[in-house]
Amino acid sequence: MGFLVQGGAPPDDSVTTAKIQDDAVTSAKVAAGVLPGKNLIINSDFGIWQRGTSFAAAANGLYTADRWKHTKIGAGVIDIDQDTSVPANDSAFSVKMTVSTVDASVAAGDLGFIQQRIEAFNTDHLALGTADAKQITVSFWARSSVTGVFIAALQNGAQNAAYPHEFTIASADTWEKFSFSLTVDTGNTWISGTNGIGMIFAVVLWSGSNFHGTNDTWNAQAATPTATSNLPDTWINTNGATFYLSRIQIELGGAASDFEHRDYASELARCQRYAWVDTDADALITFLAAVNTTNAWGTFDHPVEMRAAPSLT
Repeated sequence: MGFLVQGGAPPDDSVTTAKIQDDAVTSAKVAAGVLPGKNLIINSDFGIWQRGTSFAAAANGLYTADRWKHTKIGAGVIDIDQDTSVPANDSAFSVKMTVSTVDASVAAGDLGFIQQRIEAFNTDHLALGTADAKQITVSFWARSSVTGVFIAALQNGAQNAAYPHEFTIASADTWEKFSFSLTVDTGNTWISGTNGIGMIFAVVLWSGSNFHGTNDTWNAQAATPTATSNLPDTWINTNGATFYLSRIQIELGGAASDFEHRDYASELARCQRYAWVDTDADALITFLAAVNTTNAWGTFDHPVEMRAAPSLT
């Protein structure tokens, strides 16, 4: 018997003086805000997969790796798996996406991407939607069997403003690092100080014209997310095509710093704020009493405080 609880989160790790010294964080880095906990992305190197590690014909809206949601509209279908192909042997895992059903003619409303929704409590320091909006840098590693243009995009929680950035896979089946910097949006609708969606990060693999916008600028567009008209869609046209991602980082500042490796226990706890799986009901349930012959009431302890009141599967 197993449980999937979705909704919940550990408090942010406090950074003590000892930790700062142990990590050799210089005064310059402290001044720049480059501290442990700098990366806004959770499960950024795809080490946590509580729901399983292989998802054939991934459905629209499916969470696969923890915190990572697959969205797709149209005929294209992909498989999503945890994989051990990694950039420069510097991480243990990546996410692998494989075309299992092609979208031979991408329609205007067709779309496919993988996204992470970043909680607003974790984006408060970016001053989203204000005149004081901060500069951030996005960096990640990618590998594809099909060369060409793909999109990394940022979007507000209201999903009516998005910033697409084109990146080009130049060599097939070769890990490449990408990064870009931008000032977060000074207008549109953003939220702060709540457990709602502060910002969305997505990597777009195919996109119809309904979702095209202007590259490297904030677009006012009710789409999830925006991509540019230069996206060739040759990837989803190719049966068996593969695309890998790993070591994704979003941080304050105008340049990409070294990737933040976090220990497994800390990262698991971050993931469990939103969903957690228990496969041993005997260990989970602390009290259970029969109400009648078919129902019982029980209590159990969450491993961490959850983001919101959870649902149980």
